[in-house]
Amino acid sequence: MASPEWLEIFRGYDSESLLAELAKLRKNVSVFSSQAVGQKNYTKDLQALKDQLSSATRVAEERGLIVVTRPKQGDAFGVTDFSGV
Repeated sequence: MASPEWLEIFRGYDSESLLAELAKLRKNVSVFSSQAVGQKNYTKDLQALKDQLSSATRVAEERGLIVVTRPKQGDAFGVTDFSGV
């Protein structure tokens, strides 16, 4: 979910800086919250990263820099039941 604080921060960026930050955030997204390299350990706050990415995406979308597609209201989908296999 977009963070009000990060929305405010990213709205202060010019378009070029915002897109650069968005690219950087996308690179940092992973399923790993920590990593060890030799004697050093690195930890990511995945929730904070998710909030930043969501906020930057929303601001870029507001400015028309990117297009985010979302499911339309009433779109149907199915779920396959493999329980009997």
